[in-house]
Amino acid sequence: MYKTRVTQAGHWLSLDLTQPCRAASVTLDYSATDIGLMTVLQLSGGATKSIIRKLPDQIGSETVAIDSPGWLMPKSGFAFVWTLAAEDTELTDGERTPRPRGQAVAATASRSTAQG
Repeated sequence: MYKTRVTQAGHWLSLDLTQPCRAASVTLDYSATDIGLMTVLQLSGGATKSIIRKLPDQIGSETVAIDSPGWLMPKSGFAFVWTLAAEDTELTDGERTPRPRGQAVAATASRSTAQG
């Protein structure tokens, strides 16, 4: 398990692989953040597509998971890109109004890989 803090204005966290790995699994929990919308990008060209899913909502939980069953090569990886809740707006009667969510900014990622 890895923990990291990134700046709110960064809007980007990337995980880059330096070695080949097989059956990679990455989970990002952004519950204790002010993130309104999370997008996950696969930065790899593997033969098998990774499965990206939002885990079921638990009490106060915001989590996305990536499972990559095949091989991933060096210089590939994943990127997490987000919009803060204060920036996440919807158009209502011609005006943009913020959709409130979250509290602070920090993210926890866990990673497990099986190398072969």
